[in-house]
Amino acid sequence: MKNLVYTPPSDDEISEIRLITRSLILLSILTGILYVRVFVTSGPSLFDVGGQKGISLLLSLLVVFAVVSLIVAWRREGLGGLLALISGITLAVLTFLMSTEQPWFTAFFYGSPFVITGGMNLFSSWRRRNLRDK
Repeated sequence: MKNLVYTPPSDDEISEIRLITRSLILLSILTGILYVRVFVTSGPSLFDVGGQKGISLLLSLLVVFAVVSLIVAWRREGLGGLLALISGITLAVLTFLMSTEQPWFTAFFYGSPFVITGGMNLFSSWRRRNLRDK
């Protein structure tokens, strides 16, 4: 009978979710910095499909936008999480379309840190908001 009674999550559970989310933010920011370094040092040769030389610049700007949105997510979880999620999905789609070998792996590799972290930020924001409303 004890399992049928709803008990709201404690503040410890919320703190654990926020700690995990903050850790993911830091790891994703470091990953984004490494991605920008790869895009800048490899130049257009990384995703040179059909003579599109500006794709590395576009991908670099998307990663920079994702990193900035994660910095925003540090203070405003919902907004930053949504922006990181959108930029991660866009980055994954673009790398999928521009990759010549193993497009699924490339899309997952470049987009997943920002999609997962953005999703965790949205979940953490939703969880805190629901706890506050009760």
